[in-house]
Amino acid sequence: MQLSKEETSSNYEDILQDKAHVSLQVIIDVILSLKEQQFEMDFFHKYISATNSNLCLEIIWKLHCTNIMTFGTYLHLKVDKSYQCQLIANRILKLCISKNITLTDKRKSLLKDISGILINQSFPVISTCQQTSILQQDSLNIFTLITQGFAKRETDSSIPLLPIELASKYHQIHLDSLQKMAVHQLNVLFRFKPDYTVSDAVKHQEQWTYSKLTPFRRAFFKQFFAVLDANAVLSVIQSLLEADDFNWCTLLSFTSTFLICFQTAPRLLKSSVNEMLKQGLENLEVESSISALLFARQACFEGPHVFPSYPEWVELTFGSSNKSIANSQKSFTFLIKLLSDLVPVESAIHLKAHLMKAPFVPAQCSEVYSEYTTLVKTRLIDLKQSIFKSSSSCDYHSTAENQTSEDTENDVRAAVDSFATLDKIPANILQTIIFRRPYFVGEFLPALLKPRKLPKIADSRMKFIKALKESGKLPGSHYQNYIAACQQLMMASVNEPLPATSDNSNSSTEKLPLEKLEAVLLQLEENVSQSESLPKNVFKTNVSETISLISESLKNLLDEPQSELLLTENKWLMTLDVVKPSLENKHVQVANAILNSTSKALLLSNYSVDYDSSWLCQLFDVLAANFPLLPAIFQCLWRWTVLQWNLMSAEQILGLGAILCHLTLCHDRLPQVQILNCPVLGKTIGKFTDLLWTVLPCSTCQQAKFLLRISTVFLKTFFYATSDVNKMSLIPTSLTTKFTYLCERKYPCLRFNVCPSEIPNEEVVLYQSEAFTTMKNCHQIKLQQWVRQELAVDPGRDYLTNRQRNFYQTWFLHKYQAENKNGRKICSDIFNCLLEADTNCVQTDSSQCTMCQARAAPPQLTLNNNKYEIVTLLKRNIEQFLDIDQNNGNAETSTLPWLLQELQEATPTNVAANLCKTKFQVFSKVNLLLNLPANLLFSDSVYIPVSEAAASTAITYINTTLRNTINEGFALDRDVVYQIFQGIVMLRQTISDDLFQRLLTECPLLWTSLMVHGKNWKFYHLLLEQKNLQTIIDCILKFQMSDEWETFSPVDAETPLVLLQAEAAALASLALHRNITWTEPMLTIFGVKVFSVAFVYLLSAAVQHLLNFAYQNPLLLESLGNILVQFPFLLQSLHSDPLLTSDPITNVILDNSKTFISVVFFQIVMATSLERTITSVFCDETNLSILLQMHLKLTELFKQCHLLEATPSVKKHCSHVEKFLTMQEVLKIGSFVKKIITMVPGDILQSTDSVR
Repeated sequence: MQLSKEETSSNYEDILQDKAHVSLQVIIDVILSLKEQQFEMDFFHKYISATNSNLCLEIIWKLHCTNIMTFGTYLHLKVDKSYQCQLIANRILKLCISKNITLTDKRKSLLKDISGILINQSFPVISTCQQTSILQQDSLNIFTLITQGFAKRETDSSIPLLPIELASKYHQIHLDSLQKMAVHQLNVLFRFKPDYTVSDAVKHQEQWTYSKLTPFRRAFFKQFFAVLDANAVLSVIQSLLEADDFNWCTLLSFTSTFLICFQTAPRLLKSSVNEMLKQGLENLEVESSISALLFARQACFEGPHVFPSYPEWVELTFGSSNKSIANSQKSFTFLIKLLSDLVPVESAIHLKAHLMKAPFVPAQCSEVYSEYTTLVKTRLIDLKQSIFKSSSSCDYHSTAENQTSEDTENDVRAAVDSFATLDKIPANILQTIIFRRPYFVGEFLPALLKPRKLPKIADSRMKFIKALKESGKLPGSHYQNYIAACQQLMMASVNEPLPATSDNSNSSTEKLPLEKLEAVLLQLEENVSQSESLPKNVFKTNVSETISLISESLKNLLDEPQSELLLTENKWLMTLDVVKPSLENKHVQVANAILNSTSKALLLSNYSVDYDSSWLCQLFDVLAANFPLLPAIFQCLWRWTVLQWNLMSAEQILGLGAILCHLTLCHDRLPQVQILNCPVLGKTIGKFTDLLWTVLPCSTCQQAKFLLRISTVFLKTFFYATSDVNKMSLIPTSLTTKFTYLCERKYPCLRFNVCPSEIPNEEVVLYQSEAFTTMKNCHQIKLQQWVRQELAVDPGRDYLTNRQRNFYQTWFLHKYQAENKNGRKICSDIFNCLLEADTNCVQTDSSQCTMCQARAAPPQLTLNNNKYEIVTLLKRNIEQFLDIDQNNGNAETSTLPWLLQELQEATPTNVAANLCKTKFQVFSKVNLLLNLPANLLFSDSVYIPVSEAAASTAITYINTTLRNTINEGFALDRDVVYQIFQGIVMLRQTISDDLFQRLLTECPLLWTSLMVHGKNWKFYHLLLEQKNLQTIIDCILKFQMSDEWETFSPVDAETPLVLLQAEAAALASLALHRNITWTEPMLTIFGVKVFSVAFVYLLSAAVQHLLNFAYQNPLLLESLGNILVQFPFLLQSLHSDPLLTSDPITNVILDNSKTFISVVFFQIVMATSLERTITSVFCDETNLSILLQMHLKLTELFKQCHLLEATPSVKKHCSHVEKFLTMQEVLKIGSFVKKIITMVPGDILQSTDSVR
């Protein structure tokens, strides 16, 4: 007793010191030895209990453990029971909350035994005597006092030792007694200080969530869950609601902890709430109905990872006639009355939820609901809250004080984003202007016209303001004041001094919430790694608790929610600019911290078939609820996956793949995304992971390796996370097709039947798994997708050699053809993909520089890397595919050859609408045509006769499309002409004479092109023998003089000029290649005007050739000079402007030739072999005047090129002319002119104005 008195006076915690502990052990040994010698124990017990002093807990514990005096005996023999119970309870409570770390193990052992003893005594298995009943009541009182003592310490932050949790480990504990004690103490806890009313609970329950509880209170609540299961806890809560006196704060706080710590708790509570609310509404019970609403709201406050948000719960519970639990007039009227009574004390977020998610209104209840909505709107106006809500991005966890400005700002952002998407004023804004004018003028416009630093290039907000002004919706004075205020703000920012050092305190306080979040994330990593060592049937409560803390930390960090999401047809739409992201630095830091921590947590946990990934789903539910953070999350994932993929290690890829997988599983809580400034996606809208896998390239070996690895991680994680067949559709289709493509391409064994056991590769095993086989069969890779992938392959950096790649390509094509049985369709798909590749490789965004594109856009922007191999593949297999169609009868449905049909279908009908685009498309098609067998333009095979329809379509294609796009001014492109005539020669055995005659008569430009280009062709003699030459000319002349001259106008009304170009080409060809001397009868047939215009075109083409190549064919110069000397009247045509045509290329040639035609004029005159005729030609006064004027133009041109500043019209080609128009050449031309003048008679010289 003396030892106990000394220790208790010096030791606050009822724990003996080492010296006292030794003394106690000696005393115990003495007592035990005396006990064996018939020591009177009853007298000893009474003596100790009768004294005024009280033994410390450790002595009582030691006496009980050594069976000298039990704890029950000591308590029974004490006289003042109430005092002793309070004293023992206080001592136990002090031991529980002690912060002495050195004595923790001893305290745990002591409290474990004493708590177990008290529980067994409180609820004995067998109670037979009155003494036992008294002891039972005393033990229960002690435990009740301990519980009340814990309930008083709400503000403690340290985690105590918990009696019930320790008692569960007591070796002699009765489980039934332990559970009864837990239930009893819960009732004591809930009934302790019932000070809160229902109104108080409605107002303050948001502050009673799990994340806002102190660690002390959380731990105290959680000790009951070590003893009771979820159903038992819920039974206690339900039974308590039948009583009148309980503490709403404690009950709702405990309910939040219950929801976090039990995996089944949300489902059980939801079912209980719905049943309670249904019965309350049917029986018109106010208490049970209000209690159900409070429990539902408390669960909603815990976040989406635990329970649906309150608007979602309202919609699920009351939204439709089938689901509503208030679908009768009686229950609905009672519900509205109940909600009406709560309006004065309800928060704005709940009132808005009732408006936004309107319930199902039974018949004859419309008036009741209308009165309620009017009451709610009036209350919101009193609270200075915005009723108008164009988007549902409301933060249902924020406080009411911040709602007014946030709602208006959200309305403004939604309107600006909608205007940027639609390019017009949104309809809801127009309705607001008309029906809610006070809100528009008083709140919306001030928020919209808030002064800011205006960007140099007008953004969406500025364009929206200008659109309002131009439409008369914004007064001009408001606009002018806004511009002036923005300018003043910019001037103030320029003159603003540097911040003082004292302001650094603000930055440190801003970092504090982020530091708290990082600490919680570190705790998440530890809890995830530790939870994986627990048995499968043990729910990982620590991880779930940590996620709730993360949710609360995010709400504290994102105190100013900013959302760019729009509600479009009940679906969220978020725009993500990958080039110029407008993200807050705080959001980027938070996103990086969360994703990095999640990746580390995944690396710390080992993947297995039994891997529990429920915590990831909960985490992404939390992130999805924090809408302002989503753009930063997506931007970070985009950067890692698309831009920095080559910097990631294998471990990082493992974490990234798992994150993307669970992001996909939470798709129903995430918005639809539109990626801006991404040429690969364009304006595509979809799930983020779908867009991400669409963008990921596999053009090189490294890209393919990364894509295979991250796809493998994604699929494995997905299959581990869920076995639901219906959820397989969530896997991005691009992932399935690309994984199939890469596996079949990389592993030849997958093209045949090989068991997974023979090939231990992880990717092969996954490919051959039953789950992926099901997906692959549902999403077969299409031929066009396959061709696009092969076109994007970089042959120089591919993991396949040329031989391996060709073998794979051939295998795939033949496999596809065997499955589809349509060779023409296969050829068409490949042909169209090649055209698409040409188009995509030039479609770049002119508003971006190449550095921006390289920094933010996918690594692969072109689909034209491997075009040569694909064209070769098509050329190698096209005849086989078309022959198969002939054998299968698939080609009978079309009367045209395959290639001609493709050219006809792919050519735009409205050529004049976009001439440049049309020409580019035609150039791409012609380029493909040149790489295919020549006969395909007229027939699918050299053995199939050319049909009338094919000939007619080919003639129309040549006379319209080719003539208007690849006409070089006087002839078609050389390669095109060669390809066409090669096809004719290949089909000369199957083409009829009538069809050949049609080609002669109806395609004059084709034949003149042949005469220009075909001199050295091997088959030239087959078509242009000397006897056929005159026939061709006769055909041209005959066609010119026929009635069809006026009607031959496929495109425009200037067809005669086009024929003049053709005749000019014919004249030049005959003059150059056949050395034909034109005679007067032939000129008479052609007509002087026709011949003159033709010569101007021909000379203009020679000028253009000089400018382009600074070289002229001597034969061409001599031929042109001979023509000019023989027919002097042509000089008159050089003195006038040439006629323009509808062809822009020809017009460019004519325009350039006007400046430089004098250069070529002297070249051809000096190069003529008919020197004797020159003198007679220039003895004419008019001709001599033209010669001298040409010389004057030549000298002026020389001055501009060499001596003076060149004019813009000349400067473009001066560098070319300088090489030809040298000083020596000018002097040579001057000598020639002088020679001509000396040979002209004097009377003619005197009458010439130019000489004077």
